[in-house]
Amino acid sequence: KKMEQKTKKSKLGLIILLIVLIVIIAGTLGYYFMFYTNPVNTYKRLLDDATKEAMVALKEANTEKAEIETKLKANIELKDETVDQKIIDLINKTDIISTIQFDKENKQMTVKLDANYDSKDLLDIELFNDSKNKKTYLYAKDLLDAYLEVPIDDYSEIEDSYTATNMFMAKDEESAEKIKTIINNELIKVIKEEYCSKQSEGLNNIYVFKINEVQLAQEIKSIVTNLKSNNEFISCYEDANAVKESLENIITGIDESECVESNVIELNVYTTGLAQNFEKLVIKMNINEEKVEVTSKNVDDVLNIDFKIVETTENKEITGTIKVSGDKTNQTVEFSAESAEIGKIYVKADLSNKQLSVMDQIDTSNVKSIEELTTADILQILSKLQASGTLDTLGLTDI
Repeated sequence: KKMEQKTKKSKLGLIILLIVLIVIIAGTLGYYFMFYTNPVNTYKRLLDDATKEAMVALKEANTEKAEIETKLKANIELKDETVDQKIIDLINKTDIISTIQFDKENKQMTVKLDANYDSKDLLDIELFNDSKNKKTYLYAKDLLDAYLEVPIDDYSEIEDSYTATNMFMAKDEESAEKIKTIINNELIKVIKEEYCSKQSEGLNNIYVFKINEVQLAQEIKSIVTNLKSNNEFISCYEDANAVKESLENIITGIDESECVESNVIELNVYTTGLAQNFEKLVIKMNINEEKVEVTSKNVDDVLNIDFKIVETTENKEITGTIKVSGDKTNQTVEFSAESAEIGKIYVKADLSNKQLSVMDQIDTSNVKSIEELTTADILQILSKLQASGTLDTLGLTDI
């Protein structure tokens, strides 16, 4: 009897354990399908991730000293015969390298532009701006024997450009976290049941967020108004007045805009599998007489953005692709577009950026004011341009 009682108890314990496990699994799956496959919750989750990434990107963009290099190459095939073929040939055979260095603290910036046509030097220009001392210098290799001082009457706007991103920066890490939380909470209010829906096929889901232009304007105005009146939010910024003014300008812009309900924006997030892995994002827009569709997908660590723009009245269509590869310090961006009416356009940009401890300085011991240039100096510059073949390449042989 004791053995029977022990057997019964062990079986009872096993059954209870199984019931507990079933309840845990059912509860977990229930929570999963309720939270992670619910369209409203899915968009809230995606929005939270997007807000975090945006705050990180803004912080990284607020570098004090940096160098940004851009290499540009284009290839154009236009069907418009009114465009001079020499211009198209110039664009297709020219490689451009621009290098920008800036120092926000000292309000200095150097812009170098180097252009090669068919592997031959075309332009090599350097511009140095020192807003703190209100000085700007220009230098052109092989054309000028000295830096030219360029007179600028008002440096206020240039000075403001050095601190333009600062006014949107938080005072400290705690303030930055507070900004993220407040913005995220406001944005989440837009994710309403009336805008969200879901389409499913097995474990493949499409989470739809659909909103018209009038609704979107109302939602944005509500968010911005709440942020403007939130003193805790405004006080987190280094320049609270500038932020408040920017928010007021947005509200004014919305009030002055003419929105119509027939203009609709639709976001479609495609996920797959039990883990609901992100597959692609498709944005569809019907704006006035144009239909726009944009598909964003990551393939082998390359961001592919395909787009199609259709003008419904004349049934004209433009299709294209944007590809982004690389990391934060070295990126390649490729843009291509095609239209039966326009032709083909391809542009490739290689971008690199790095932090600087010290910005390159120029030698200002040999400087000449642009106002001091004599007729002889100008004729000498033109003579050098003609000798270099630059004027001929640019189609300016009449000078």
